[in-house]
Amino acid sequence: MNYETVMGDLKSFWEIVVDVWQQGIFGVQIGKVLTAAFIFIIFLMLRKIIATQIIKRVKALADKTTSQIDEKVVGALEQPITMIPVVIGLFFSLQYLDLEGMPGEIGLKTVRSLIVFVIFWGFYNLVEPLSFLLDKIKVVFSTAMRDWLLKVIKVTLIFI
Repeated sequence: MNYETVMGDLKSFWEIVVDVWQQGIFGVQIGKVLTAAFIFIIFLMLRKIIATQIIKRVKALADKTTSQIDEKVVGALEQPITMIPVVIGLFFSLQYLDLEGMPGEIGLKTVRSLIVFVIFWGFYNLVEPLSFLLDKIKVVFSTAMRDWLLKVIKVTLIFI
């Protein structure tokens, strides 16, 4: 191999690199993919800060009441609340990518699925703190029946 052949091959290789950088994945430029990943990573890093601030404010409101139920509800919703910034970060990342066709549909359905997951995760966690509402049926049902009903409610939420 001579010098000119090697340089010609390197030039061809560089043209392929530039083409891949511009065309990217699914027709999206690599720079846009990296920026979208950066947006998502920022939301992941802000997740703890955002969730902590939201929970701190809601706990402060719950502390002003005399009831213990609202504090249990806030505790139950703490984990689902920490997932909200992740879903928002994924949404903004996908919006920035502006995917079309099948990849865009998959991204939209993923965000919708995560929203539903967070909502029903919150409902699932609320079953235990709100179980006091079933205490009134102790007159009709035994404690074992009440506990069974709570499990049925949880399983129903999982299936939904």
